[in-house]
Amino acid sequence: MNFKYWAFISYSHTDESIGKRVHKYLEKLPLSKRKHGVKKLFPIFRDKDELPTSSDLGSQLNSALLDSKYLLVICTPTSAKSKWVNEEIRKFSELGRASRIIAFIPKDVSPMEEIYTPEMAKIISSGDLEHRITWSKGGLRTPVDLLAATICGTPLSGMRRYQSFRRLRKAVIWMMVPFITAIALFLMPTFSTLLFSHKIQTDDAFSQVVKEDYAKNAAKMADSEEFKKASKDMTKIMGAMFDAAENQRKKLNEPLDRRLSMNSPTPSPDSNQGGESVYSDKHTIRPESVHSNLASAQLRGLDVVISKAREILEAYKTTNDQNAKLQLQEHLAMMLYSLKLMPVEQATTQQKKDIKEIVDKIHEINPALSSGF
Repeated sequence: MNFKYWAFISYSHTDESIGKRVHKYLEKLPLSKRKHGVKKLFPIFRDKDELPTSSDLGSQLNSALLDSKYLLVICTPTSAKSKWVNEEIRKFSELGRASRIIAFIPKDVSPMEEIYTPEMAKIISSGDLEHRITWSKGGLRTPVDLLAATICGTPLSGMRRYQSFRRLRKAVIWMMVPFITAIALFLMPTFSTLLFSHKIQTDDAFSQVVKEDYAKNAAKMADSEEFKKASKDMTKIMGAMFDAAENQRKKLNEPLDRRLSMNSPTPSPDSNQGGESVYSDKHTIRPESVHSNLASAQLRGLDVVISKAREILEAYKTTNDQNAKLQLQEHLAMMLYSLKLMPVEQATTQQKKDIKEIVDKIHEINPALSSGF
């Protein structure tokens, strides 16, 4: 039969301090699963409230008695006079478990005093009381070991050896703590220095590896045909932009009289018979023609950027190499930077549509590339 409680502690509430100590020691005593079949004797039932004045123990106590493997009775002169302790002994005996009643006699109890209830005295006289443990002197260690051995059904000698070994091991560990602490404090500066120097060496080695790897990748990318082609395209784009900007600068910095003379009619070497000069403007440089040439160069530059961006997007779509994708993302970033430098607002409707399509695709690849565009 499986029991909910290992034991039921029966005591007079005048002896509550003894009941608490025995309860605490038993539940916290470490055991061996291999030797004793259990790691701890938990739980153990102890009634913490005063019993009612009626003659019935109550459903809770009756249920606890039924679910307990042993009945541990703390035998004192006050418990001998308690009708509730006597009633608990009687109920447990009626369950056919008189042989599992343990009489625990605390120290400082006079042998001349009556310490057994009528029901306990009846069990003793019939010879059914098999377990009587006396706490004669010292602490609770020895009697609790004996109680645990009785409840577990193991020999007392094995329990004593196990508990002695466990306590000795614990004492040795506590004795070693100051020694280990002193050694750790003594060696801490040395270990700190070694760890710090190792960290510096590791960081230096990692930095060197990163630098070498970066240089290797940069050299590999510079030798690739894609990079060379992209560099040439970017050179063409920037050349067209610089040419347009230089023409605009020259036009704006021309002296006013020079622009006026350029806009005035030029005498033709031919004259009519009446002596009137014939004027021709075929060599006249007009401001609107300068603006027209600049706009034309800018639109051509936009076409080059759009075409190159489409090529890079197509290459990004078809490749599965992550390093190649990272390099293509760098090229796309260069394309977007070029578009920012160019007057996109002056682009044609088709060019604006193409630019929007390219920016959307780049945003799908990496939103950080197209931020701020």
